[in-house]
Amino acid sequence: MKKTILTIAILTASAFANAEYMIQIPLEASGGGALPNGSIQIVKNEVNPTNPVPEPVEPETPAEPAPALTGEQACAARENDARSFVANNVVNGVFEYVEFHDIPNDTSPTCRIRFTAPKALYSSFCAGVEDDNNARSIALMNAAKAANFSYVVGYTGVCK
Repeated sequence: MKKTILTIAILTASAFANAEYMIQIPLEASGGGALPNGSIQIVKNEVNPTNPVPEPVEPETPAEPAPALTGEQACAARENDARSFVANNVVNGVFEYVEFHDIPNDTSPTCRIRFTAPKALYSSFCAGVEDDNNARSIALMNAAKAANFSYVVGYTGVCK
């Protein structure tokens, strides 16, 4: 019986014998840390007239996106770009209009510019200047592709 009581006493005593550890990590400069002194303040968050409970805010529902522009609307919006394109890339060119151009089975419909240009500068059928006119036309095609335009030229004048 003494062994039973002794066993119970030992088990009871060991149940209450806990090791206690404390780790201190310096945070503020006064304790050896990197934060400025007084930068950490632990306060109790109480609700009072100077610190009222914030009212719940309803999340805003996002506005519906604007409907996508049709091809015609998108090209009409690019009219100033088309006018600038002609002014900057076509010698003596005259802008007429821009329109939506949808080619069947083409994956990239574009805005097509209609303008007039001197035949003597852009037609590849003018004798004696074919190479110059071809080079000018190729440069114009590359610029139009880079600007995402296609174009139709109405020639004016005659070959020289």
